[in-house]
Amino acid sequence: MMVREYLEKLWERLSVPDIAAEMPEARREFLARTGEVIEEDPSFDVRMASFLDWFLFERPLDNSRLTPLELLLDSNSLPEEERAVCQQFVGNVHSVFLARKLRENQVDLQDLFTKKSFPVSLTENDLISAFQPSSLVQGRILPLNGAYFLSPALFFHPREVKGLVEQEIKRLKKEGEASPLALIHQLMVMHLKWERYRHVKIRDIYCFEKK
Repeated sequence: MMVREYLEKLWERLSVPDIAAEMPEARREFLARTGEVIEEDPSFDVRMASFLDWFLFERPLDNSRLTPLELLLDSNSLPEEERAVCQQFVGNVHSVFLARKLRENQVDLQDLFTKKSFPVSLTENDLISAFQPSSLVQGRILPLNGAYFLSPALFFHPREVKGLVEQEIKRLKKEGEASPLALIHQLMVMHLKWERYRHVKIRDIYCFEKK
């Protein structure tokens, strides 16, 4: 089974009552953080996949304070194969990445927050044509059986803002910020504006407030 198929099965498991009850409020929370998207937006499907990823991997449930993934692992309800995959998915990396080297069906992505690099397989995503050297990509790397794969929730930001993003990461880390999640959500808001208002200068959209 492919990584995306495992991920989609996990998304389907979000429909169990204890988890599904919190999805409407979680969706409102996610859109408040990342931008109010409508179905006509080109990135609508990617944003909904991003919401499901965030809900599955990162948002604690109100009634348990566990993420849905942690709750599924804690419940002992998963088949052995899915459980093994979930245990590996716990080590997912959600960040902003820079494409360093392209090979056949593989891209080396450097996490701009930690500077760690990952050789990521593109065999399942058919995305090799979307990547270029120095592509600025926001997404989630999923480890499985010694290899790395990408969730379909990928955002390609304009390469012109690489320096601005790196400066913002440097500022955040200097202030002691250990997680890139708030920056990721901020970049999603900016990406949505860039998508809608192509007549506006990119640097006027990707403008980080100076503290």
